[in-house]
Amino acid sequence: MKKSEAYVNLLAKEFGIPVETADAIYKAINKFDWKVFCSYMADDRDHPEERKAAREELISIRENYDTELFDKIEAYMSDDNNYSIHHMEEEVDE
Repeated sequence: MKKSEAYVNLLAKEFGIPVETADAIYKAINKFDWKVFCSYMADDRDHPEERKAAREELISIRENYDTELFDKIEAYMSDDNNYSIHHMEEEVDE
């Protein structure tokens, strides 16, 4: 199992939501985090416009869910030392 799959299961349990909902929210936040990372690292130049566009996309996706829940999950992931965009594809034990 990939760390991302285990993390989605953790989010579902932590927030009492279906795995499908946790997966969709996780993927949206993870995609945003990657875009932000790349906006700093892609070509040794800062690209704030890419971060702005990524935030606008995330806000657009957020509107499809309970916004309070989405914000709580985003804050949880942001504060969680076990979440790292660089390691979520690693294999882990369940």
